[in-house]
Amino acid sequence: IPGPGKKTQLIVDAFQKLRRIHPTATLVIAGFDAARYASAAGLADSAGIEIHDNPTDDKMHELMSTVSI
Repeated sequence: IPGPGKKTQLIVDAFQKLRRIHPTATLVIAGFDAARYASAAGLADSAGIEIHDNPTDDKMHELMSTVSI
């Protein structure tokens, strides 16, 4: 679950700074209730942020395989 314990907002803030330098960068937020978190945090339509709500284990592994940082 994205949220304060995982410092999701800190990651989002850092990503937004990074995106100014690397405009094609993508941040993936995936997990249980990711869509609810994104909506509450105003991230649903943010450029470069992908939201994957409640992905299956296979989808999560697929997403993790795309991580480059």
